[in-house]
Amino acid sequence: MLCELCQKRRGKRDCPATGNLICNECCGTRRRKLISCPDNCQYLQKSRDYFQEKILTEYEMKTRKIFFSFFQKLEGKIVELQKTRLTDLTDAEVEEALEQNLANLNLKKKVIVYEYKSVNPKVQILSDAISEMLNSLQKVSSEAPFGGLLREGEKPYDLETIIFLLKEEIGFLKRLIKEDKGDTYYLNLINILH
Repeated sequence: MLCELCQKRRGKRDCPATGNLICNECCGTRRRKLISCPDNCQYLQKSRDYFQEKILTEYEMKTRKIFFSFFQKLEGKIVELQKTRLTDLTDAEVEEALEQNLANLNLKKKVIVYEYKSVNPKVQILSDAISEMLNSLQKVSSEAPFGGLLREGEKPYDLETIIFLLKEEIGFLKRLIKEDKGDTYYLNLINILH
C-alpha cells in the first residue's frame, strides 16, 4: 500500500493523525508541521527522545528535567506564535526577543524603570508574548491563585530563577545557531519537542 501523503513510497507507519499508513520519510519530514500528530503517537515520542539525546548536552538535559514546566511553557509560546502569527520567524529573531527579555529582567532586578524595544515588529510581538508569559509565572494573585500559567501546586518562579533559565535557553539557541544548519534549526527542533 502506498503512503497516504506522497503516494510514492510504501506506507509502513500507522499514522494516528491521518488514520492511514504513511512512509517513514513523510512521517519524519512532515511531523508536527503538516501533520497534526497527537501527543501519544509512538513515532513522535521516539523522535522527541532521539532529539533530546542527540541535540541536548547532559547539562541541558538535567536542567530541562528539573525545570521541565518552564521550558515547556517558554518554547510552547514560541511555537504557538510561529504557527499562528509569525510563520516566517527565524532563529535570530527568537534570539533577539529572548535577549531583549533578559535585558529587561536585568533592569527590573536593578529597579530601573525602562524597557528595551525592538524595531523589528516580529521580534517585538514575540518579545511581548514572552514577557507576558514570564510575568504570569512570577505572579500569584487573588483572581488566579496559581498565576496565569501555573498549575495547582506549582510555585511561582522568582526573578533570579527566571533570569537563570532564560540565559540557559539563550545559550541553547546560540549553540544551535553556531551549528549553521539553517535559519530555523532551533525552531524546527522545538516544534518537534512540543
